[in-house]
Amino acid sequence: MSDVPSKPAKVGWLQALNVRYWRAPTVLALIAANLIPLYGVMHWGWDLFVLMTAYWIETGIIGFFTAIRMVLVARWAGALLLPFFCIHFGGFMAGHAVFLWALFSGPWQKQIASVGGLFDRLFFGTGLWIAFAALFISHGASFYLNVLRPMRSSRDDPRNKPLPAGDLMMAPYGRIVVMHVTILAGAFLLEVFKTPLAAFVLLIALKIVTDIAAHVRTNFAQIEAATK
Repeated sequence: MSDVPSKPAKVGWLQALNVRYWRAPTVLALIAANLIPLYGVMHWGWDLFVLMTAYWIETGIIGFFTAIRMVLVARWAGALLLPFFCIHFGGFMAGHAVFLWALFSGPWQKQIASVGGLFDRLFFGTGLWIAFAALFISHGASFYLNVLRPMRSSRDDPRNKPLPAGDLMMAPYGRIVVMHVTILAGAFLLEVFKTPLAAFVLLIALKIVTDIAAHVRTNFAQIEAATK
């Protein structure tokens, strides 16, 4: 019989919608951070492009913490794969940015003529920086509670076992693809039906649900659900 401990069963997509997972501190923080875009739509005049940019920024945050996780959890193998991940994920982010600019920027193309204008008008002028800070804190808290704290508290914690660097490198893509397919579907529905507030609320709600489900699948095992 093998002495290698088996991995805890991964939470399924439908199982991740169970309310017991949603009471976890990291999930509550993620919900709170995701409500800021809704506030932006209702009070700061966010349009679809600003909302999509906020979610693009969140993708970068996920990539940032994935890179750190690769080094800490997969150790030397993660460090060796880190340059490839940075290039690969950076290309993904760049392609995503071009896609958003081409399809959703609309009147913003005339307002943003330089990098300075991008930060002045879009990042700071719309309050995007607040959403960035909240999402960074949310994902940072999750990283601390699900990666750093287990590493410091107990060597016997199953979350401390080295994981294949390749698995860690590819982990964010599944979450990001599901999240953005949902967002894009909602965005196109918004463009078709032209009912801004209701469509924005639906889009943000769908994003929150899929994002939390992906978060639960990444950080929770079925047997650990009640303790995280």
